[in-house]
Amino acid sequence: MKITIEPSEDQHDKNPPYSKVSVESPYDDLTIGQMMEEIVKALKAWGYANESIGEYLDEGFALEHGLISEPPTGKDKPPLKDNNWIDYSSL
Repeated sequence: MKITIEPSEDQHDKNPPYSKVSVESPYDDLTIGQMMEEIVKALKAWGYANESIGEYLDEGFALEHGLISEPPTGKDKPPLKDNNWIDYSSL
């Protein structure tokens, strides 16, 4: 099983963190939990911050995988259009 994230054709003038990111597993019979772990890996590799990913996942899953440090305090999730990438150039 392979998950690939890459910019679409209309994004050539944008500056995504990478041209393509892939996460691969040697087998296809993953549970939903294992599949979500692979998706999280792909999103992290693409450059999304842990907290940004964790806001859209089940609270228990996000806490267990270190994506958030504490449960959200009732705030609304940000709109899906937000690109909360990690700025690696400042590191």
